[in-house]
Amino acid sequence: MVNLFPRTAHVLVVLVLVGGFAASAEADDAAQKAKELKELQKALESARSELNSLSALRNNEERALRNLENQQAGAARALHEAREALLAQQADLEALRARQAALEGSIARGREGLAASVRALYALGPDSTLQGMLSPGGRADKMRMEGYLAVLRDRHARTLSGLRADLDESARVVAELESGLAHLIALERSAREEQQRLDELRQKQSQAIETLEARMKAGEARVEQIRSDQRDLARLVRKLEEAAKQPPPPPPPSAQPPSMRRQATDNVEAAAPRGEQAPVPVGVAGGIPVAGRLARKYGDPTGLGELRSDGHFYAAAEGTPVRAVADGRVVFADWMRGYGQLVILQHAGGYLSLYAHNEAIYKPVGASVRRGEVIGAAGRSGGARQTGLYFEVRHGGQPINPARWAAMKGG
Repeated sequence: MVNLFPRTAHVLVVLVLVGGFAASAEADDAAQKAKELKELQKALESARSELNSLSALRNNEERALRNLENQQAGAARALHEAREALLAQQADLEALRARQAALEGSIARGREGLAASVRALYALGPDSTLQGMLSPGGRADKMRMEGYLAVLRDRHARTLSGLRADLDESARVVAELESGLAHLIALERSAREEQQRLDELRQKQSQAIETLEARMKAGEARVEQIRSDQRDLARLVRKLEEAAKQPPPPPPPSAQPPSMRRQATDNVEAAAPRGEQAPVPVGVAGGIPVAGRLARKYGDPTGLGELRSDGHFYAAAEGTPVRAVADGRVVFADWMRGYGQLVILQHAGGYLSLYAHNEAIYKPVGASVRRGEVIGAAGRSGGARQTGLYFEVRHGGQPINPARWAAMKGG
């Protein structure tokens, strides 16, 4: 009879050793994953702290941008008022010049009339009255002579009086012209100074926007990285929970993670160039809020993921007049983050029109405006990447296509 005990015992020993090795390997793997989890949690806390600091820095830069753009709006308003005063002064000077020309003609005619009356009196002689009384002739002839002399003297006196008045008026007009010219020179100097100040503020604003954009891009990338870390952490926690139930899965291939592939796809989509729209003619039926090129329409992609535009964006030069597209009342006129200098008009039928990224606002809250009236100037406030005007229409709290609003069609 063959003794199987030694062979059986040998097999049991081998199984025990193999089981021990497997349990030890599983324990080591779990410990390694716990260590990775701890390190990832520490990195995530550090990232969160860095994001908080980054957000605080962005907030400070946005506040600085708001203050700068408010100063810029003030300079633009001052320049606008200086130009209006300049135009008014020029109109006053033109009126004074016309008045002076008329007075010069009147003075010339008065001098001619005065010379004529002097010549007539001279022709009669210095003693014409006495000669008329002593000369032979009838009483009727003498009375006619006296009447003629009285008419000549009266005409001479009136001509002289009118000439003096015209000369006095001419002197006053000349003085007003000189004063007006001095005021005009001062207004022109003030306008040049405001223009220079505005140009300097525009340069500072451009630099601030570039800094803020860079900060926002860095922040967006960091936020996406944190979200990716959170997804990785959730997957790792699930793996650790399953570690006691089954052996760990084989290591994944060295392919790019899906989250990174999605991020790369989003970046490519965001960087894809969009075709430019045709220029929009000025003065067509319906209200065009600013003379510019329609660069982005309602519903067009914004370049930020799947976000679509809720309004129209018109590319226009800084300072281009912004006009109300319909009669209404100003219900908001202030700086708002993301929109810059923003004007909101309330219209009949529950409609609101929004005009964003203005360089300056010319109308206060509560002001009534007529269709076509200038309410501001185009710019790039609020961190806009392009100079112009963002225009939006809302009804019932929801954005609608501006092209479908009757006011935009001339209704």
